[in-house]
Amino acid sequence: MTFRRVFVIDLGAMGIGESPDANRFDSVGADSLGQIDNAMPDRLTLPTLTQLGLGNLRHKNPLKHVTEVEKPLGFFGQIRPANENNAFASGIRESWDLTSEGRTTSAFDYLAIRHEQVLLASPLISYLSNQASTKRLLVHRNQEALQLLAAEIGEGNYRLSYFQLPEFQQDYNTATAAELGDLLMVFDSQLELIMQVMKRSDLLLITANHSVNPENPDQMTREYLPLFAYSPALKGGKALGIKKSLSDLGATVLENFDFAGLGPGTSFLSELK
Repeated sequence: MTFRRVFVIDLGAMGIGESPDANRFDSVGADSLGQIDNAMPDRLTLPTLTQLGLGNLRHKNPLKHVTEVEKPLGFFGQIRPANENNAFASGIRESWDLTSEGRTTSAFDYLAIRHEQVLLASPLISYLSNQASTKRLLVHRNQEALQLLAAEIGEGNYRLSYFQLPEFQQDYNTATAAELGDLLMVFDSQLELIMQVMKRSDLLLITANHSVNPENPDQMTREYLPLFAYSPALKGGKALGIKKSLSDLGATVLENFDFAGLGPGTSFLSELK
């Protein structure tokens, strides 16, 4: 099925365990989410993400405070970066760039050119899009982005809305692992409210674009990133497995708006059923 509106929440630097090529990036044993979990003994509670399948992603390496659920509400998977340099913002480029008519542009720009309304809320506005027809909003705090998301769900002006949570981005984050856990719990509680007001024709995608050692924000790590999909129209979820490139996210969004095959990556839209 396809969806009238797609909302994407980007958690920034939120790795969930070393990727197969971690040794090439000095990241053997890296586990950002695990560090956050360990830094918050008996305090990390993420009921909404748990229901979406966060604990199910970690069945081989369970978290202390996030359990598996038998019947997840969402579709859950892991997505791994394919870029070669692992630099900050490489993941964003990989997720959304494509080559069109001999030049490199972004999926955001392409949708805007084709008259699909696009909203971008991010601390990196100048980087994401050059199209005047794309609505771009600068946000400095997670709360700002989530308030915009809640408002947009109610107003329904845009077909694709992309929200980066600034306090999880490497260049904006000065929080400790425990403080990141607190931010995650606040996000989790607000996510529940957002899911409650979504329409049946809406699709919510949650992921991240890079990973960083929570106790050393200057150290990029090479990790799997989380991937969740939820819609009130989809009753129950299942595992999406491992996606081999962040470009699968952009490919899925493009296919939803009838632009399949325009860029790299493999869409997982058909798996959401």
